[in-house]
Amino acid sequence: MTQSRDSAIHGNIVLTINAKWKIHGPLSNVPIVGILPAVGDSTGEGQLVIDTPFRVLKTKKIKDDSKDDDDDTVVKNKSPRLARQRSSGSGAALDSQPALSADADDNGLSVTASPRVTFQSHVASQLSTNNPPLIPNVSAQTQIPNTQAFGSDFTVTLPVNKTPPPSPPADHDYHCTRAGRLDQEAPGFGPFIVASDQFAKPDDARQDIHAWYFGLEPNVRQNLEEGKGILRVTGRASRTGSRTFNLDLAERRAKKVRGIIADFAGSNAHLNSFALGEFGAQTPDNKEDANERRVDVQIDGTVPGEQAAKMQGDDCSGHLGQTTPTGPIGPVVNPPEPSVPD
Repeated sequence: MTQSRDSAIHGNIVLTINAKWKIHGPLSNVPIVGILPAVGDSTGEGQLVIDTPFRVLKTKKIKDDSKDDDDDTVVKNKSPRLARQRSSGSGAALDSQPALSADADDNGLSVTASPRVTFQSHVASQLSTNNPPLIPNVSAQTQIPNTQAFGSDFTVTLPVNKTPPPSPPADHDYHCTRAGRLDQEAPGFGPFIVASDQFAKPDDARQDIHAWYFGLEPNVRQNLEEGKGILRVTGRASRTGSRTFNLDLAERRAKKVRGIIADFAGSNAHLNSFALGEFGAQTPDNKEDANERRVDVQIDGTVPGEQAAKMQGDDCSGHLGQTTPTGPIGPVVNPPEPSVPD
């Protein structure tokens, strides 16, 4: 098969049939056109070669969502032709014009040939006469040649293997956290001043939140900025002071961090804030611990398949300086420290 410039595949189905036969006699010795007379058994052989040109091509069509198969492959063919025919032997012969047919559809092309071997046999027939037989008890008979044929159908099929439509890319779930004690890896944001919703080092804390947010994979950030993902901010406090005070303090700390993230994520982002106060603190009562004066952050969501296919690297870190189509641009490096006058 060959492929032309128009991307159609051209080829030929060549069906070769070799036949041998032996017919037990006696056969007729009356000549038939194309068949040599035989005495006794008939033996012979023959060959047919059928050639069918075809081409396979694709055509453009409007996508039909109601059909599972959008591959519009078309098979075209010319009529089968007898490229070669030979027959040898006596008393029988391979037909010189066998029945040929071809059937093309979206699934491929089938070519069928129906070769037949023709021969004659003797059929005894009683003669009708009004005269008595010359020999008593012997009836007058004659041998009448009877033309017969036998054969079989042969079919060859060229299937067209269609390319299945590609599977849509899978959606991608993401889950990122900055949570836990400040002496652990990837901790929450803090520490806050004792009994205050202000960071102990405000510039460092804001820069830490900025670096975390803009380090998220850009498609994760875009998902948050479009209000599709959920960002949870949970304020915490030490076990010093009353539970009511610590609960209120944790709420104010959560709102502090939520406001900073909202500056980066925009007004469409879905931000939820929670307060646990001293509940969950891992220190004894009335013991102050900077690791508990923090805010934990968690984000969850799903990036749609087509967008997820473009994601690279870790979902939660390593993307500083990469932009999203809709969100702000994060700097590649930290901003310079302000100069202090001499």
